[in-house]
Amino acid sequence: MLAPELADFYKKHGVEGVEDYLSGGPSSDITGDFPLRFIRVNPRFDREETLQILKSELPVGSFAPKPVPWLDAKLGFYAVSGNFPLSQSRSFRSGRVYGMDVSSGAAVAALLFDSNDVNMGNDVFSEMIEGGSTKDNRSHSDESNNTVPEGEIVEAEVDPNHKPVKSMRVLDLCCSPGLKLCTIADMLDEFPSSTVVGVDISESRMSVCKSIVQKYRIDKETSGLSHDKGDQGTVSTGGALIRLFCEDGTKFGLQPPNQLIFDSDAALLESESSGKRKRMNKSARAREKKRLRQLLSIDIKTDKREGTALENSESQSKPLGYVATSVSIELFDRVLVDAECSTDGAVKHMLHRMHSHVVDSKKLEPKKSVTSNKALTDSQQLADLVQLQRQLILSGFRLLKPGGVMVYSTCSLSEAQNEDVVSWLLKENPTKARLVSVNFPGPSKLEDQMNKKGISLVSQGSLPGTVRFYPNISSCDTLSKEDNGDSFYGGGLFLAKIKNTKLLD
Repeated sequence: MLAPELADFYKKHGVEGVEDYLSGGPSSDITGDFPLRFIRVNPRFDREETLQILKSELPVGSFAPKPVPWLDAKLGFYAVSGNFPLSQSRSFRSGRVYGMDVSSGAAVAALLFDSNDVNMGNDVFSEMIEGGSTKDNRSHSDESNNTVPEGEIVEAEVDPNHKPVKSMRVLDLCCSPGLKLCTIADMLDEFPSSTVVGVDISESRMSVCKSIVQKYRIDKETSGLSHDKGDQGTVSTGGALIRLFCEDGTKFGLQPPNQLIFDSDAALLESESSGKRKRMNKSARAREKKRLRQLLSIDIKTDKREGTALENSESQSKPLGYVATSVSIELFDRVLVDAECSTDGAVKHMLHRMHSHVVDSKKLEPKKSVTSNKALTDSQQLADLVQLQRQLILSGFRLLKPGGVMVYSTCSLSEAQNEDVVSWLLKENPTKARLVSVNFPGPSKLEDQMNKKGISLVSQGSLPGTVRFYPNISSCDTLSKEDNGDSFYGGGLFLAKIKNTKLLD
């Protein structure tokens, strides 16, 4: 059962059925699962072939994989039956699909695309294509009158003959476990010389992230990439470069990074030299460390000027450990700060915490204990968490190029961790930080738009222009083979999109 203070928190936010879901009651089709789950197809495999394989593996009576209609089709999200054993499937083991909550896809969509902006003009794909035009002939100027009605999706028209004129640098500041990072890289694969940098402070979390990136971006059997050698004898895949740093995200860029643990170009070279061997031997590990040491300097700036991380924030509240130095990191076109939070919106995570197994003298049985969330309900722990989130969002903004865009997100429903953190950043940077209003469509059926407490599954946050996704529990009861996507919403998520409006010199 839920601790009383946690039950009160969900009641305050109009989220019903959490306790029933955790105990396998009427809000869940099977114990411990939603009636649906979400996957994302690996774009380096043939999509139709992947969907046919996936369809053949689904339980008898399940509906065929259905695209999530409210996300850009390029992202490749699909809904499947909740009782599908994904981790045991051929499609998952072969790297053809990712298991990823659809709400996380919204954060990537807001970061890279402008189709959900109320006022358009921040799309990576329209910015990077020479001569690219848009249906509404929109302008990047704040004074533009070419606005788009809330909820209307306008996609950029791109001439396939036009070529990219610049590369993109994207930072995922709290990148573990790496699914959003891989999604970002997948979207940038068509733009040569783009770089995706992932940062996380935890060695164990970064180990997981590295394994996921290795599976979906490097390994021959599961990545879907060809490892053909180019004219210079180097491995060429045409994809974005991925670099992972095990560093403190609140200080990243304030001093030279020294914990580069993964570089996709180096990993591809090692994959070619090692053949089919999956585990690295001693000499391979030594080669990897040497290559990573040599590659450390790629992102580092050695001149103190505009365009470095040191001078990109008006805030005087510098993170602990701030050192005024002329060495910093190259800034980024896009920054994702999916900040550490109390995870109360991700009820599946709560399920894993609650259903632990203990062995007594006679049998193995699930232990269903009282579930609390001290990071949410203990005032001091919450204050410490909010302070960390402030440091992370400030760090992310500091690493953003003038004109760049940052998305701040959490899987919490707590206003203190969401709207309050974003409002604090806007106040700290009044002449540089501007909120970009975003809108995601909710269910089209009127009866599916609200949960039992009258709270919309997708709504504007208390800070206008931000978005809240509420955990989709009660509305999933009506899922059927005929569902056209009105129930295709997942865990709780908050997101805000912020632009650095500082003018380029």
